[in-house]
Amino acid sequence: MAKIGFWVLIGTVVYVLVTDVLAHTNKLGFSMSGHEKTVSVIGVVSGALIEFVAGVNFWLYSRVSKQFAAFHICLERTHRYLLAYSIADQVANQKDELFGRLVCIMANAPMITSPDIRSDLTSAGQAPAVASLGISSVQSEPIH
Repeated sequence: MAKIGFWVLIGTVVYVLVTDVLAHTNKLGFSMSGHEKTVSVIGVVSGALIEFVAGVNFWLYSRVSKQFAAFHICLERTHRYLLAYSIADQVANQKDELFGRLVCIMANAPMITSPDIRSDLTSAGQAPAVASLGISSVQSEPIH
């Protein structure tokens, strides 16, 4: 979204500058020779200042968007591990072995990146399933 806004900003600046040059060279059908130049100078300077502020806003938006995406990746990973821990805590037998294997999986898990989030689950690195933990019979206690 920020890229589209940036190109709209660039197009607006080009349009304003081309229109201003054509107006000053009498190519648009009206003459600026009899008018005071101070009004047009104030308009050009204020327009350039507004466009500069808009450009800074788009640049800041793109930086904040990238930082938020990085934070979201970390937040999602933490959520996965808390969910896995919560599920493993409800297992009735072999709880210590399950927690040990879960800690090993968490320590060796690959870092999730932005392309992983954008791709579908078949091409992204999926979290290991409980069946891959090597526990033959997983029985859970009823939740009260």
